[in-house]
Amino acid sequence: AYMGQLILQGIPPYKYAYNMKLPGTYGMYALFMKFFGESIRGIHFGFLLTNLSTIVVLFLFVKKLFNPFIALTASSAYGVYALTPYLLGFAAHATHFVLFWSLLGIYLLLVATEKKSLFSYFWVGFFLGMGFIMKQHAVFIILFSGVYFLFHSYLEFKKGNFQFKAFFAQGSLLVLGAILPFLITIALLVYSGVFESFYYWTFQYASK
Repeated sequence: AYMGQLILQGIPPYKYAYNMKLPGTYGMYALFMKFFGESIRGIHFGFLLTNLSTIVVLFLFVKKLFNPFIALTASSAYGVYALTPYLLGFAAHATHFVLFWSLLGIYLLLVATEKKSLFSYFWVGFFLGMGFIMKQHAVFIILFSGVYFLFHSYLEFKKGNFQFKAFFAQGSLLVLGAILPFLITIALLVYSGVFESFYYWTFQYASK
């Protein structure tokens, strides 16, 4: 919250306050406080909206995989479990932001592979990339999406529906979308003069 408050004052992350996480979470906090007030209540209200959005996306995702009843059961269970202190349910934790952005990306990946929508792959990657800048651990979700994309392409190849041009275009847009949030973040940190501090805390120090 303090780092989000500094952002609202025009002070970039990693200048006066430091953490091992990438700066997406501080940006989410800044967004909450900008619209709902610089208070615990404002942060919790922003987190509530994020969690409700995650529940809706989870419902849509599971509905596409199974049926509305299973989707309702899964999303309702998540809504209950998300409240428990053991899952940091009363704190706007980076994990919740990772889940929101990454689940949205995975859902759109399922839609994109079904409808064979070319440009949708960019948004799949972009949302997954947003999950990554919330917390580094989300890189594994990006890798999962890549494996799923390759597996789906393999199935299309076995059916005789594989087109290399479409595969290359879809894969390129997926990769571009995934790295774009991180590249924009790097550019902003370099422009703000805090890249060295950022690199030390999020990569060098974190790796130890």
